[in-house]
Amino acid sequence: IFYNEFSTSYNQLNNFSNNIAWKLKSVGIKPNQFIAVCIERSANFIAAIIGIMLSGAAYVPIDPSYPEKRIEFIIKDCEAEIVICSNETKHILECILKPSELLVIEDIKLTDNIDKSFECTAKLDDVAYMIYTSGTTGKPKGVVIPNIALSNLIIGHKKIMKLNSSDIMLQFFGIAFDGAVAEIFPALFAGATLVFRGDNYIQTVKKYKVTHANLFPKALLNLDENECKHLKSIQCGAEVCPNAVVDVWCKSTRHVVNAYGPTEATVYVSSLQLQQNK
Repeated sequence: IFYNEFSTSYNQLNNFSNNIAWKLKSVGIKPNQFIAVCIERSANFIAAIIGIMLSGAAYVPIDPSYPEKRIEFIIKDCEAEIVICSNETKHILECILKPSELLVIEDIKLTDNIDKSFECTAKLDDVAYMIYTSGTTGKPKGVVIPNIALSNLIIGHKKIMKLNSSDIMLQFFGIAFDGAVAEIFPALFAGATLVFRGDNYIQTVKKYKVTHANLFPKALLNLDENECKHLKSIQCGAEVCPNAVVDVWCKSTRHVVNAYGPTEATVYVSSLQLQQNK
């Protein structure tokens, strides 16, 4: 995982995630309980959600930039047993929760249980995560996704996007948006490199020579195709895909897919490879 100038190896991620799972077990967390995660875009966020899933619980991502009332609503509505935060986001939650309801991720020591892997006993029908959408009324609505649905997404997305361990996936979408699920998990299960976007995703794509990306069509059209020859597999979604995408990005052998689906169906349910003159 790369973010800004920081990098995290798979071994480091595995060790930290296992420690988080052990910590959650030690405080009495049980399968299918909801654990909210309010952490900035970072490797710590990835370690937190994997640790939660290892423990058998389900994660609920909360964007730290959300208004305080929305954060409070989500935490109460999902009946989160605990909220994992960071030193950077702790202040956002201290006025909402008791200290006993907060777990600061930096306080979990890497030395604890580092040589002892956590045995995951989660079942396919258990809950993997809950993501809140705005809902048709503007009131946040929690959508529960089971492990089996997430597993199907991972397998399908890896195949559709032709993703393998030598590839570099851009993490573009907001961490509380379901599009992020289709970036994070397929990349990790493929053994690929996951690169978090910075303030300027265009610079991130060029700097790390990103090979795979899931983007809004408008975001894709902001990239210079001639400067991104390394970008070989692209998925466009979340909004109407204009003809300009095909005209600009489908001139070569590049793999471009248009996908669509509601959050309730685990990110997306349909996809079509885009080609010129077809």
